[in-house]
Amino acid sequence: MKDYRVVMVDDDKDVLEAFYANLHEEFRIETFTDPRKAVSFISEYAPDAVVLDFHMPGTQAFDLYKELRGHKTARPIIFLTGEASMDVKIKGLGLGVDDFLRKPISSEELSAHIKNRIKNYQQRSPEIVKVHNLEVNFESTEVLLDGTQINLTKKEFLILSILVRNLNAMVKKTDMIQEIWPSVKVEDNNLDTHLSNLRRKLKGFSGKITTFKCFGYIMKN
Repeated sequence: MKDYRVVMVDDDKDVLEAFYANLHEEFRIETFTDPRKAVSFISEYAPDAVVLDFHMPGTQAFDLYKELRGHKTARPIIFLTGEASMDVKIKGLGLGVDDFLRKPISSEELSAHIKNRIKNYQQRSPEIVKVHNLEVNFESTEVLLDGTQINLTKKEFLILSILVRNLNAMVKKTDMIQEIWPSVKVEDNNLDTHLSNLRRKLKGFSGKITTFKCFGYIMKN
């Protein structure tokens, strides 16, 4: 789970520091006391989960939730609250809040909830696959690297799709060429050119793609 980025928002720095100390070995934790800065970060980097304090000065929790839900990239959003009102919890769950957890809560319990929600989102969105800092949406053909969209040609996206769907397995050059150009005879260097362009666009990730000269490629998780 260390590869998953989790944003935590709370106006209490001590709370954030405590959670960071206990969770940073499991997740990439990003902490914010300012909700507006958190929203900017979330919209740019598309974290895997968001944990929000329900009571923050000057912020309407459910309005903040609706704003985050308005962003294209889906993610679990969890509220932490000392609020005892059942009406508040019911309203939150009715809006689609993924979890409404009562404070105080141990880091171990919070970690379990975060992992469970991320897993549920992955199962509900099988067409979205994440490998380290790379996210591939097979339905929309959108590719995100560290939350930033990468524009690929159709051939580049197809190459990436083949590698992702065969994660940790060797893909032969001949098989890849056959899938990309099923009825056209092309030279190996044609594939090499497209793969080279793909590596350039995925700078910061492309080291995960290993080339076995004259044989094939493998993308490692």
